[in-house]
Amino acid sequence: MTLALRKIASEPMVIFAAVGVVLFALSFALDRRRETVIRLDAGEISLLAAHWEAQTQRKPTRQELAGFIQERVDEEILYREALRLGLDADDVIVRRRLAQKVAFLNQDIVESAPPTDAELREYYQRNQAEYAAPDLLTFEHVYFSPDRRGTELDAAVNQALDQLSRVDGGTPPGALGDAFMLARVYADTPSTDLALNFGREFADAMRTLPTGRWVGPVESALGAHIVRIDSRQESMAPAYETVAERVREDFLAERRRATNAAWLESLRQRYKIEIEFPSDLTS
Repeated sequence: MTLALRKIASEPMVIFAAVGVVLFALSFALDRRRETVIRLDAGEISLLAAHWEAQTQRKPTRQELAGFIQERVDEEILYREALRLGLDADDVIVRRRLAQKVAFLNQDIVESAPPTDAELREYYQRNQAEYAAPDLLTFEHVYFSPDRRGTELDAAVNQALDQLSRVDGGTPPGALGDAFMLARVYADTPSTDLALNFGREFADAMRTLPTGRWVGPVESALGAHIVRIDSRQESMAPAYETVAERVREDFLAERRRATNAAWLESLRQRYKIEIEFPSDLTS
């Protein structure tokens, strides 16, 4: 090596550049190796075998084990090829799945800290109405069809009320009104069922009606009714101990929602969001 070359080779910048080239070459070689090497360790093989056993209720044979190991290897090869070809870009399903996985990771962090008994009891007190059994009503009703009665609906209701209010008993309820697709008499029926069958307005009205006498008209989603409530069992909140497991599940669900919302909001702060609406949606 000539004196000039030795001098150049001894320059710090030249040495630094040479080291950089060597490190880059090593890094490139390692990256290429990582791209071409697929390694399944003993732990992953055990998981594959355990998954098989859970589904089939028996241990896999050597041939079966080799088969689903090959499937796992093929899956990894295809996955890497998909990434290499950029097939993950602009794929709605892939994007949603990855977003779900990140959200699940955050949920795991939330659930790693179990709630205390005091937290659960405080949550129960705040949401006690959600755990109360619905009102139970025993009642009879007479139905009047708006389509059939038309403008005579109110007159028909008043006439039926008059007959049912007579001291001598008047006309039996079953002989009045119009045909009805559901039952005419209900025993110990939850108010939630009434909301489903008759509509929320009817169920709400039934909570305030007097018992022991015919009243009406009471409007429902189906028409008009005159009603006699025979008994009403008011809603009661259960003891905490009887619903403790449900309270715990609801508490964790609420905490997951709140934590995810706060976490996502913190992530939003890292990004500049630009949205361009199509012209046909801005008019």
